[in-house]
Amino acid sequence: MELTDEILKIKTTWETIKSGDNNFETPNAKLHQYIFNAPISKERILAFEKQYQVELPNEYKTYLTEFSDGGIALHTTLYALQDSLQPLFSYQNNSHDYTHWLTNNSNHFKKEFILSEKKIIEYLTHRMQNAIGNTPPIQMDIDAGGYLFLCNKTESSFYILALNGACKNEVYVLEKAERELSNGKTEPCFMLYPDVRFVGNQIKTLSFIEWMTDIQANWFNPNTDLDRQLTATKLMWYNYEAWDKNKAVFGAFMHNYTLNSTLTENEVLEFEKKYNCILPTEYKQYLKTHLSLLSQQIVKK
Repeated sequence: MELTDEILKIKTTWETIKSGDNNFETPNAKLHQYIFNAPISKERILAFEKQYQVELPNEYKTYLTEFSDGGIALHTTLYALQDSLQPLFSYQNNSHDYTHWLTNNSNHFKKEFILSEKKIIEYLTHRMQNAIGNTPPIQMDIDAGGYLFLCNKTESSFYILALNGACKNEVYVLEKAERELSNGKTEPCFMLYPDVRFVGNQIKTLSFIEWMTDIQANWFNPNTDLDRQLTATKLMWYNYEAWDKNKAVFGAFMHNYTLNSTLTENEVLEFEKKYNCILPTEYKQYLKTHLSLLSQQIVKK
């Protein structure tokens, strides 16, 4: 699918979501009322890039020109391009006004983003080994750069977009924190969380458009928490595969840790209709997000 087609699909989906939420019952819907900023011209984007000597990712630039300079996100609105450092300015409590601060700190965009490919691999490896537990975040200084703010996730955490390096055009979660120094004092810092998903059978961080699509997919999803648990289970499955290279665990020589394709909503509905039954919600989500060989055989029967 072409990038412009993906963005058109996102626009259409937002209209569908809006039509199903006439009373603005989703988080912050009364605040944003599904109203987007106007798109901005390529000339304005080029001027921004020239001013701060940065190259914005193509997906994000296309979004800005085809859809909106800012817009709706999970719990708030996306920051407009010119406001994409405002949370950092607020966090550092600078006495100057925001525009003055941004002009004098333009180097933020040009800095190398802290995450390297090696760091991502280390993070994902740890996450696979400890899927059910909490994966330690990656610490970063508050004056680190190479990213822009997309929107708030919570009052103290944000979605950010990497601007360079191996992670360019990928979305991460940045959380305000404090760390203890060797002298017993503390200083402000950020904690960085790669927001990973399964795309097919690949574990990956999301690009900007994938992130927008993921937000939409979960907007009215009543099983979001369950999906996260199933993702953790799936990570454990991949971890067992890496650990059991000789297929010594009972049954491994038969299934080879292979996960087949998931079922669609319609396929599950057809099964329920055919056998006049309603499958448990958890099992249906498992079939749609985490289907194993055994489960597929059962459903096909």
